[in-house]
Amino acid sequence: MDDDRIVHLLSWHQIQDDEALFAALRQVKEAGLIPEEQVRLCVVADGAHWIWSGVQQLCPTPAAILDYYHCAEHVHTLAEVQYGAHPARTQEWLEATMARLFAGGGGRSDLAPATDAADQSCRGG
Repeated sequence: MDDDRIVHLLSWHQIQDDEALFAALRQVKEAGLIPEEQVRLCVVADGAHWIWSGVQQLCPTPAAILDYYHCAEHVHTLAEVQYGAHPARTQEWLEATMARLFAGGGGRSDLAPATDAADQSCRGG
């Protein structure tokens, strides 16, 4: 994935289950269709650990990107936990964070967790 070219190889909606997904990835790899030493592989998926570990078994160094829908879901959850008692602050932080992420300005914010629940949500717990 770069500014010049993105090649879409496989989508989850094209696959029936995890075995079929990894069989398809294995088939692409074994056929030598991707010159891994010449390209940067990128996997866009939800946060399920089985997907990332399965992909890394076949291709150890892909760029891993959390898909927008699941990222937004986690950001909404964190906003509710962090600012739930203050709906206007929840909405303001949520909109600013989603705009920053959409514009490519990811990374951690300087947001300090307001509660233990917010801290756990931020850590993925």
